[in-house]
Amino acid sequence: MNHPAGPDIWDYAPKSGPVGKTVTVVGANFGATPGQLSLNGVSITVQSWIPGTNEHGDIITFVVPQNATSGPIQITASNGLFSTNNPQFTVTTPTP
Repeated sequence: MNHPAGPDIWDYAPKSGPVGKTVTVVGANFGATPGQLSLNGVSITVQSWIPGTNEHGDIITFVVPQNATSGPIQITASNGLFSTNNPQFTVTTPTP
């Protein structure tokens, strides 16, 4: 029996940034319908959710929200499956 694959995060950029920074996450199996995204266990707003139509994969962008803390990025697809390879994003303090 085949089981559907959960979201697979291939890469993301930048790896760190301050509140207000846009982050792009690329991977596979994110789903055609937007699911949910979290940073360090806290749900965050997705700016764009673009399903892949070629070898470039699926793309999600988000803006680092106020009060965000460093931790893993996790994707939950609309089918309930979630990513298990959750890369760390570091929230930085902007230099004056």
